[in-house]
Amino acid sequence: MDLVDAISSTERVSSPVALSEVKPAFRRKFSSVYDVLRHAVFDEATLRQVLQTHLPADCQRIGGYEVYVLDATFLERAEAKTLADRRCLRQGADAAVQYGHKYSWLVRMVELGTSWVAPMDIDRISSQQTDIQVGISQIKRLSSQTEKAIVADGSYGNAKFLRQLVGLVGVSALVRLRHNRTLFERPTPEMQKPRGCKRKHGAAFRLNLPPRPPERQVEQVLADGRTLRIQAWQDLHLKDLASQTGMVLRLELFRPDGSACYKRPTFVFWTGDPTLDLLALAGMYLWRFGIEHAFRFLKQQLGLNRCRSTHLSSLKRWMWCCLLAYWQLLLLRHSLNLVRPAWYPQRHNSDRCVTTPRLVQRNAGWIFSQLGTPACAPKRSGKGLGRPQGYHPAPREHFRTVLTRRQRAAQASAAA
Repeated sequence: MDLVDAISSTERVSSPVALSEVKPAFRRKFSSVYDVLRHAVFDEATLRQVLQTHLPADCQRIGGYEVYVLDATFLERAEAKTLADRRCLRQGADAAVQYGHKYSWLVRMVELGTSWVAPMDIDRISSQQTDIQVGISQIKRLSSQTEKAIVADGSYGNAKFLRQLVGLVGVSALVRLRHNRTLFERPTPEMQKPRGCKRKHGAAFRLNLPPRPPERQVEQVLADGRTLRIQAWQDLHLKDLASQTGMVLRLELFRPDGSACYKRPTFVFWTGDPTLDLLALAGMYLWRFGIEHAFRFLKQQLGLNRCRSTHLSSLKRWMWCCLLAYWQLLLLRHSLNLVRPAWYPQRHNSDRCVTTPRLVQRNAGWIFSQLGTPACAPKRSGKGLGRPQGYHPAPREHFRTVLTRRQRAAQASAAA
């Protein structure tokens, strides 16, 4: 608990052991940081259940759906040759190669217009797993009592991900599609053969060249003068998932002079209620970007990638400590008397100023001093005996970087 308080209240986390100097939040010696990350025991299943039970009561919904965002982030460890299961990763076709681990995050979006999220689950994606496999297991651990919308980027816009959601009760997906993707209509009765298997696909539907006008269309003028246009086509399905039909949305943003703000429109696929308001669906997908702000805050302020341990268990516990520290800031965001710097927007009369995670972190130390901590006070343990005389630890095992089949083939062809 002292470690989580120190993460929440420090200015910027440079390393786990540096948190031992954060007083009075951390009351123990620096060696206890290594001990708790290496040997602490906590039940992840119980912790996930506690997080679902104690969600903030003011978490907003869109169209009656609880909005969850699924995404993955890197933990770069280029020089850690003694770290097991280190992979060769690349964020995009033009991105630089990175070496390290990948973690899947599932978060609940909290409040529109802010970057607040409620992290619900975190899990490492091993070299034997894919982002979709780990993400589906995280979604299945959620409660099935409410309607949920899982929003994800283009990495999850495929049949492998959507097929796993078909049998889940109360779960709908809003995923991004490539602009040059081809979907299919439902087959018409006259297209059916008199004998043999029934046809699964109708006419082809190319996203970058729609063969028919949209069934629904809406435009909205934003506060900055730009215009958001949304077009929707229903009863479409992916080639490898004919049993799952949904609605395709095309999102375009135009400047006041009528020119497009972006080179290509954005296409998303919705598997839920087809009568839902198009503006609500667009707002649901745009809300997804809040997880990117959360990742930036976790990495820059809470030190998500600052643990340099070579033990997988230590890295996993550090990730959970950062998650719990963020949760503390989330629960404290409505605390009164938050001291705002002079250059921050000030509150005037009944005006509502947005409370950011950084602002709450600045005041967390003072709030913790008023609330106290449930953690027990440290006990005197005396002077350690140290290593026995003549003891020489064995050298650590070195691991090779795990490569995919395609990467091994490219490496072999380059060597030839």
